[in-house]
Amino acid sequence: MSENRPENRVDPINDQASDWEEVGLPAQEDSTEDSPLPQEEPVAMDEFGTTGTEREAGEPLDTALSREQPDVEEQSPDPVDAAETDPRSERLVSEDEGVREDHEGTLIAEDTGFDRGVYSAEEQAVREEDESELP
Repeated sequence: MSENRPENRVDPINDQASDWEEVGLPAQEDSTEDSPLPQEEPVAMDEFGTTGTEREAGEPLDTALSREQPDVEEQSPDPVDAAETDPRSERLVSEDEGVREDHEGTLIAEDTGFDRGVYSAEEQAVREEDESELP
């Protein structure tokens, strides 16, 4: 009985040193703590693709779509009524109209209105348009 339970345990890896740090070895970490614990129910046993035949055949689109979760869009805390705002941006033109020298230290511009919607290609690319207004 005393053979199975020794009173003085000896480290089988490094039995020459009494302390790991004394020899200059780093402290050893137990990697079993990082592994996930098994769950009570089997995971993915009923899912498609657990067999080689299913993987080769490919998953039907209906099955794949049935597992998808819809994206939940967050509501803005202060929603703005769409009827109050016009999504089209208006043009802002500085007082010197971009052709004369600017003597002011601050940037000042006036609203020139929609200017018949004639925008350059770059400016048109960043504009928002309602699909119902498109030809």
